[in-house]
Amino acid sequence: MKPRLLACLCVLYVFLVLYGSLMPFDFVNDDATVRRNFHAAFLYWPLGQQHASRTDALANVMLYVPMGLLIATRLAGRRGRRRVSAVLAALLVGTVASVAVEGLQLLSPSRVGGINDVQSNALGALIGGVLGAMWGRRWWLGLRRRVRRQLLARPIVLGAWLTLLILFCDAIYPFRPTLDVSEVWHNVKAARAMLGAAGLQAHPWHYWLVLRIGVYAALTALLAAGSRRRGGSRWLAGACWATAFAAAIETLKFFFTARNPNYANVLMSAGGALAGLALGPALAHAISRRGKFILAACLLLVYTAYWEWRPLTFNLDREFLRDKLAAGLSWGPHWLPFYEYALGGRGENVFLFVQWLALMGSLALAVQFAAWDGRAARGKWSSVLRGALLAAAVGVAVEAVKVAVPGRIAAVTTVYCFAMGGALGGWVACRHQARILRAGRSAERDCREES
Repeated sequence: MKPRLLACLCVLYVFLVLYGSLMPFDFVNDDATVRRNFHAAFLYWPLGQQHASRTDALANVMLYVPMGLLIATRLAGRRGRRRVSAVLAALLVGTVASVAVEGLQLLSPSRVGGINDVQSNALGALIGGVLGAMWGRRWWLGLRRRVRRQLLARPIVLGAWLTLLILFCDAIYPFRPTLDVSEVWHNVKAARAMLGAAGLQAHPWHYWLVLRIGVYAALTALLAAGSRRRGGSRWLAGACWATAFAAAIETLKFFFTARNPNYANVLMSAGGALAGLALGPALAHAISRRGKFILAACLLLVYTAYWEWRPLTFNLDREFLRDKLAAGLSWGPHWLPFYEYALGGRGENVFLFVQWLALMGSLALAVQFAAWDGRAARGKWSSVLRGALLAAAVGVAVEAVKVAVPGRIAAVTTVYCFAMGGALGGWVACRHQARILRAGRSAERDCREES
């Protein structure tokens, strides 16, 4: 069951939790700070009179669920006693880690610990431990099989699923479902107000061109390429599925707080799907294999740049640029890896992290296949390094231009995420190329044996 890999994932996740919870590491030996934080730690329930926000409580629970899940999956066996021990070990490690974090936060002027956080973290570790002890082994083995089959054999299918996940999360953020009749009716009235030209005027033309027509044309191509159908029917199926997905997530917005349905999104997404249906088959036959990877890389770069530079309003005033550069280049805690994400701790940060991993992984994969001559795969570490450097260079360029965009803040965290995604894409490219070469050698050997 690859226990070494699971053990490494457990240690890595515990380290990331400690790292993110203690950032920016501004510990002081000041009695006043310690007394103030110690007093604040007991303000909230169960010992104090105040209740923490539900969002914070849920975030603290969810943060420790993966920790408990990984630990229990690693320790649990098929027998009942080992499962109970795995749950207790997950609860113990999660509680000890939480107590250590909250205790060290007493020494930080910028962090506030609390007994309620320990309670929420312990509950999350317990939930993860139970899930890992009961079903973790089955999930882990199934995940490994699917990763090997989809990621290495057919990465295009994984790309399609990741695209669907990113579009879904972007549509329903901030992830607050509701069944309150008044809120649902408010969303219905908002959708009525957006019918017709009002819906199209909600966004500028470049939004519709890039994030609707372009994205759903690419989604149609991904769904068609991942389909087991043959001929033009797979393109028609891809366009239909892309349009149905756009309509489904727009309808789902009725049941989410702070999300206003706009069926102009469905209209323009359907236009993108039709564009993919019309242009996809022609481009598939007219462009070489290498050209397809180059086109994919260019589209990924355009999407990334547009996402980071929205709303495409640039201020090239010297004083404005000088002030933003001075603030960004000055040494401070924002240079720490994932500083913004650790302090934010919101669902948006998780969404952006997954999005950049997926996009930069796909970019590195496309570039390395475009440069591959089909003869020999590069070494694993060479491929990983090339992918990381490529994605990091893209990140530096994108963040540098973002300095000229008012209201947007260039973040080193984005560059780190880009580099991680590029490294992942380089690893997948190396493994997939090696798999293709092995299949080719096996086919040649079979032909020689038959002859």
